[in-house]
Amino acid sequence: MRAMEYSGADFDRHQLDERNSEPNGLGIEALRLLDQKAARNINTSDGWAPASVLDSSGKKVYASWAAEILDAKQYTVRAGDSLYQIARRSLGVTGNPDATQSEIKREMHRITELNKKEFPELRKGRVAEGATLVLEAPKVLPAPQADTPATRTDVPSDSLPQARNGDCAPRARVEVKNAVVHAEKCDNFELFENGIAVVRPGADVIVNSGGRAFVFGGRVSARVGSSVIAVGGDVDAQPGSRVRYVTDTRATFR
Repeated sequence: MRAMEYSGADFDRHQLDERNSEPNGLGIEALRLLDQKAARNINTSDGWAPASVLDSSGKKVYASWAAEILDAKQYTVRAGDSLYQIARRSLGVTGNPDATQSEIKREMHRITELNKKEFPELRKGRVAEGATLVLEAPKVLPAPQADTPATRTDVPSDSLPQARNGDCAPRARVEVKNAVVHAEKCDNFELFENGIAVVRPGADVIVNSGGRAFVFGGRVSARVGSSVIAVGGDVDAQPGSRVRYVTDTRATFR
């Protein structure tokens, strides 16, 4: 394999691939392989790191950190990362690989503002290995409508089903359609058409046909017609679902 920098043209092709991909795909062929050679080509002095490489057949394969930025709109801090490097990678992967110093500084400020509550050390330019930084402001769900999903159904507490996520109290499951949610500990969601969830440990999510999930932990039921990329967690891959299990060096499919 030979290293390849992520250019603006690469970004355009990635966007086109997403539009032409099958309806249930997550649009990132990147996660079929997590590139090891790309990691060895990181320039720690200026933050440059290749987002993709070409395999022996000439097919582009994305690095895991680039796929995380594109799919989950977040970045997990690696050893040796600086806020400057993270800002440059965020800009490069999302269409601005030749960002100026002023643009990178603005991106550093934007990332700090998005994450300052959870990681106040960002204000001093420090980042902690293992921290997960949000790169896009959470989308606000539309106001509840009586005749649409993405609403919470009021159910008497004595009739709620037993929670599937450990020590969490039973609660009504929230239906999501045409929206993006972050499922945290004790959250219960059910995804329908164009419903997308980033699933964290302690969450319980059901993914129906047309729904998509990026799983870092928690419990997920993938039903027929659903698409799931799993880095961690407990995934029940039912027949007809599309599930990718990703490790540091490979991806397996069910």
